[in-house]
Amino acid sequence: MRLQDGDHMAFEILYHRHSRTLLAKLDKKLSSTFEADDILQELFIKIWDRREQIDPEQPFAGYLYRIAQRMLTDHYRKLARTSVLHDQVHDYLNGREMEHLLAVAVQQLPAQQQRVFQLCKVEGKSYKETAQLMGLSTETVHAHLVKATKTVKTYILNNQQNISGTLAVALVVSKQFLT
Repeated sequence: MRLQDGDHMAFEILYHRHSRTLLAKLDKKLSSTFEADDILQELFIKIWDRREQIDPEQPFAGYLYRIAQRMLTDHYRKLARTSVLHDQVHDYLNGREMEHLLAVAVQQLPAQQQRVFQLCKVEGKSYKETAQLMGLSTETVHAHLVKATKTVKTYILNNQQNISGTLAVALVVSKQFLT
């Protein structure tokens, strides 16, 4: 086979003979013509790189379509991995933004409410334990915690739109590292 000997003309003939049909099949299985064209080009680069391994006794079209199918499978696996990674980054950034919002909200509370919120909500102490640590009654701890929680919730709700904007920018920036 001339292709195995590195004959560029033989390669071009095979390319023109099979590329149009193969591109049409790839185009049906992919979301964009750009992706299909990209895979087609990679496919023929692989054919050229592996030309010595091609068995001239076997049908070339079958060999070509098997490689194309494997490349499609690899393409979809990569998309799935990228999607999972994208979701993980999104969850991570959303969690970090919420942590930051919560920290800012708590910092704006009066000192007593901050301390009560920290002990009860963050450290998981009971009203009684918090009251003993702070020298307050459990009713006072409860009142501080109710006010603090209401203030924190209001702050987060009022500033949550900032998360989506910040998160969108962060995801767009991080997306370049995911592909």
